Amino acid sequence: RVTMNHKSRDEVGVTSHERMELERLAVNQQTGDISGNGPGIIRSSHYASQLPGLATPGAPQAPAGNAKLHFLRVDFRQRIAGNMFLRAIEFHAKVRTVYGPIDAWEQELDSDRPELLPPDTLMMTSEQLRVNEDPVMANHRVRDLAQATGSPLGPLQLTAEGNVRIDGQSPQQGQFAATADRASYAQSKEQFILEGSNRMPATLWHRNPETGQQID
Repeated sequence: RVTMNHKSRDEVGVTSHERMELERLAVNQQTGDISGNGPGIIRSSHYASQLPGLATPGAPQAPAGNAKLHFLRVDFRQRIAGNMFLRAIEFHAKVRTVYGPIDAWEQELDSDRPELLPPDTLMMTSEQLRVNEDPVMANHRVRDLAQATGSPLGPLQLTAEGNVRIDGQSPQQGQFAATADRASYAQSKEQFILEGSNRMPATLWHRNPETGQQID
């Protein structure tokens, strides 16, 4: 039963705090390869921009450099695989994800209590999830990224596959939900893409926060 606790700092203070719990973990410092067996949990508190990809078209977007404190928790059942040099990791089997803003480093978001989650929080379930830094930004230095985005990481890319469901709430759009066989998100484009199949069609609906009307 492996536990890991990691904090990143700059000249100002803490920039991220990661905690990991899983059955087995292997890291190759020469190749950067990461592998591990679940069940496991990864929690990360870090500075990042909002995920506005499901916002109402035409709604005002937050300006660049608006990094705020966010919390990410990923529960997985089977295994993880990735590469720390490429800043990429995959989670397999019964993956549950919650991501949203927090007010303090010690605060966490609980997907089992959705009524207590703040606006702009996303919850997602899938059979597989890949999280990676946009490879287009891979050649940029950490200092350049921090100055451009307010975060030490470049734009993120997320890809979820297998019985994907996304739930959330935003001040502009109200409550929303989506289902798909595959869903991808590119932070640089501020865009979600939902892909359906014969078994699992892609659907998206949201409830108008003013009228309460559901829109498919």
